[in-house]
Amino acid sequence: MNAFFSRTAAASAVIVALAWTGPARAQDEGTPHSDAPSEVVQYRHSETTTTEGANALYNRIHGAARRVCSDIFPLRDAPSALSNLNCVRTLIDGAVKDVNSPRLTAVYEQREGAA
Repeated sequence: MNAFFSRTAAASAVIVALAWTGPARAQDEGTPHSDAPSEVVQYRHSETTTTEGANALYNRIHGAARRVCSDIFPLRDAPSALSNLNCVRTLIDGAVKDVNSPRLTAVYEQREGAA
């Protein structure tokens, strides 16, 4: 497993979560703040070398982003649903950039309609 990515992904999720809920706080070596929702998505480099592996990794990233954002923005009404959607997109975008894999980026662009 890529431990560096695990710490980075958790830190990215926490930074985005804190940006939505209040001022960011300094973190020690990427350790998430205990009050902020976060989820670590671990992967093997070999997963990023095939389209099937990249799809599986994207699905895990997407699921983690949805769970983290649902903790921050429960789906109660239209404004919270929009905030939830924006949160999910922001977390996925950050995680895909952190992995820095052409195959994962292609899967992301295909699924999200980004270019």
